[in-house]
Amino acid sequence: MYERNQIQQHLVNPEEDLEQKSVAEALRKQWKSSQKNFLIFKIAVMITILLLLLLNAVHNFIHHDSSIICLKDIAQDWTLSLTKFLKDNKSFKNAIIILSSAFIDIGFIIFAIRWICLEKSLRLFITTFPFYLFRGLFQRAFSMRFPDDFIFENPGIFSIGVPYFKTNDFFYSGHVGLCTIFFLEFKKDKVPFLKIFSLVGITVNFVVLLVTRGHYFIDLVIGIIIAHYLYILGLWIEENVKKSNNKFYELFRANRANEEIPEESILQTFDQLDKDNSCNL
Repeated sequence: MYERNQIQQHLVNPEEDLEQKSVAEALRKQWKSSQKNFLIFKIAVMITILLLLLLNAVHNFIHHDSSIICLKDIAQDWTLSLTKFLKDNKSFKNAIIILSSAFIDIGFIIFAIRWICLEKSLRLFITTFPFYLFRGLFQRAFSMRFPDDFIFENPGIFSIGVPYFKTNDFFYSGHVGLCTIFFLEFKKDKVPFLKIFSLVGITVNFVVLLVTRGHYFIDLVIGIIIAHYLYILGLWIEENVKKSNNKFYELFRANRANEEIPEESILQTFDQLDKDNSCNL
């Protein structure tokens, strides 16, 4: 067992103790190995999500239920003239549906690539997984009737993230919620173009889904709010896990690729080993 002062002396004068130098190098190799494992994990997660999206786009997982008869949406009443215009102009309606879906598909692809290649954090997984988990639970427990003049239909072009089946999956909106998560993440990473792209995506999807009756007004608003608060929760969990300095998060902490283990971290690691060995004795 290495004493703290011995390790600190080695860090100041690394040539004095070759054995301790090999230990520090082993820690660095272990850290690089954990980065590789996390990269494999992220790729597996994204492949799984992509397969589920594709399966849902081809085989509808959500059943059609049109037996609900009671609901009123004033925002839909206000936009009735736009809905009638789109109903009479199918080509224009298809064009705006394709546009709104493109924002989601392109945003998802960019989001996935950046997470796999750049991020070393579980924050996005902590945010996105419960967002869709709660959405699924709400939809199993609560159904709304289909809006009058429902015209959110397949525009003729396949979408990865937007299935065009007529399904009772109104509350809450995954379209604007996912775009909100994109926006918050790109804002945190200080990527102005992608931040603006996501903000436009939120706006376009909000308007298109409202006027085509793909969602009620409350679905869209609550989708944005829940996505926002779950993202804040993800940031809070990430920050507190960092502070706890537990061994699990050492595999997944938010450091960029090729980062060396700080000397202070090496000392803390040996301190923890000393405490563990003391307890075992």
